[in-house]
Amino acid sequence: MPLALLRCTFPRARQDYAALLAVPATLSWWEAAGGLEAGAAHSRALLADACALLAAEWRTPPPVEGGACAAPMALVQLPLGGRAFTPTDGKAVQDRLHALRVEIPVKTINGRLFARVSAAVYNERADYERLAEVVRTTCWEEVLGSGR
Repeated sequence: MPLALLRCTFPRARQDYAALLAVPATLSWWEAAGGLEAGAAHSRALLADACALLAAEWRTPPPVEGGACAAPMALVQLPLGGRAFTPTDGKAVQDRLHALRVEIPVKTINGRLFARVSAAVYNERADYERLAEVVRTTCWEEVLGSGR
């Protein structure tokens, strides 16, 4: 693509060429990784394994995952109960996890808290094992009060 056309089509390209320069390396990486289909298969398999692990560790219901066209994401109920939770509670849990170096969105649905688990080519089972352990060993009363 000629540089003039690139500048017209993507105005930000005038300011930062990094993304454009990364394209050949990105394509090489995906080729070495087996292609997009291999990456997608890895993500789907890892997500299924992670969800089973978390539901078993936390003794919560198995998640409802999307269909074949869904992104490799699922909601796994957190093992916190005792009352109906609010979105503010969900944010407090997410913030505590972040402080413990765990990056995961926490969603509140019908008064229950869920971890929005995702899987990508850079994730591995150890990531989810650590999540399970951190959630299981954290003192949630300090975050949510004694009515958890």
